[in-house]
Amino acid sequence: GAAISRLDFDNSTNIRLKVSTDYQQDDRSLGFSASTWNNTKGARNGASYFIFKAQEEYTQSGYHSFKFNYSRKESMRHTVRFNSVFKTVPNAVVMLSYIDIVKGDHTRVSAKVENVAREGMDIKVMQWDSSRNLYRIDVTWIAVASH
Repeated sequence: GAAISRLDFDNSTNIRLKVSTDYQQDDRSLGFSASTWNNTKGARNGASYFIFKAQEEYTQSGYHSFKFNYSRKESMRHTVRFNSVFKTVPNAVVMLSYIDIVKGDHTRVSAKVENVAREGMDIKVMQWDSSRNLYRIDVTWIAVASH
C-alpha cells in the first residue's frame, strides 16, 4: 500500500495527487508511483509505502473511495468488514492515498478509524471550517492482530 506523507501545493489550481504501489511477488519487484494530473502545481510532495505478507489471521488491508463531489457534507463514514474475524481486536490505521480537491478555500481534511472490533471497523473522513472543496478522497487501511 501507499500513503501521502507530505503536501505542498499552490492553491491557485486544483489539487490532484494519487500514490500507489504494484508489488509483483513472483519476481519480487515493486512499482511505486506518485502522479498529478490536469493543471495541478505541486512542489515537494511525498509519499510512503509499505509491504507485508498478507496473512488474514494476522494482517488485512484494503482501500475505500469517498466521493464528496464538492458537497457541504462535513464528514463521510464507511464500515469495513474484515474478510476473517481477528482473534483479538486488531490495531488499525488509515492513510490518504488519493486526493482530488478543487481550488479555492483552505483545504482541511483528515481520516481516522473508529469502532475497531474483531469483525471490522469504521473509517471516517472529515473536512471542517470553510473547507468544502473536496471532490474525492481515497484511503488505504491496514489492520494488524494485537498480541
